[in-house]
Amino acid sequence: MNVKEAFAILKAEGLTSSIQVVRRWIREGKIKATMKGGYHKGGYDIKEEDLEEFMAVKTPRSYFGLSKRIVELEKRIQQLEQEK
Repeated sequence: MNVKEAFAILKAEGLTSSIQVVRRWIREGKIKATMKGGYHKGGYDIKEEDLEEFMAVKTPRSYFGLSKRIVELEKRIQQLEQEK
């Protein structure tokens, strides 16, 4: 995923409201990422598991994964409502 996609996830999780913070975390090595196309030309590529690892460190264990579960439950509610 690219930085914008990672930012959207981190913002939804309540971890940041700034894409610049995400870029800083990448530069500092807090979020693992690889450069695409050389020095800043292609941006960064972030693996999903690396972002999840970062989120696990930044998010209390009791909260981690909760928002994913909420989204899953909301989808299931919508499905059930459509079946009525």
